[in-house]
Amino acid sequence: MKKIFVITLIILCLYGIYKVNNKKTIQVSNVSNFKIDDYNVFYLDLSETNITTKNIDKYISKNMDIISITPYINPIYKDKVGNIKYNFMSNLSIKKNINKFENYYKDTIKEYEYIDDIDYSIKDGIKILELEVYAKGIDIVNLIYDNNSIRYKIVFNGEYNYLGI
Repeated sequence: MKKIFVITLIILCLYGIYKVNNKKTIQVSNVSNFKIDDYNVFYLDLSETNITTKNIDKYISKNMDIISITPYINPIYKDKVGNIKYNFMSNLSIKKNINKFENYYKDTIKEYEYIDDIDYSIKDGIKILELEVYAKGIDIVNLIYDNNSIRYKIVFNGEYNYLGI
């Protein structure tokens, strides 16, 4: 009886390890020109998420290269400030690029004397509106699978799409 219990326990443990190591199979449906195994430039719409410069590293995998970042701009002064977009430098780490982006954002906001927004962004991080990344399709699928409020568009596709996962 003891042997049966031990064998059953071992089988259950092995099954648990198998389930943890093998994620669910993801099927992408209703998306044209989306190839899972190809690298491409993707624009990620993060407006419905709470991704900031403080927590971006939790969402972006090491296989993704960030090309540019566009912050959320307060609608009160969006017309005056315009669209702030920061292009990442390929020779710097993500952390250094984020620091440079934060300084760029703060300098731009200071230039227009909207200092209250700077204090808020220092504490909570700058909210990210759009992220341009070079990544493999499967990395984008995994990102959207974990955060289904993220939309994407491919360079040559004009509109944001939701993945049917």
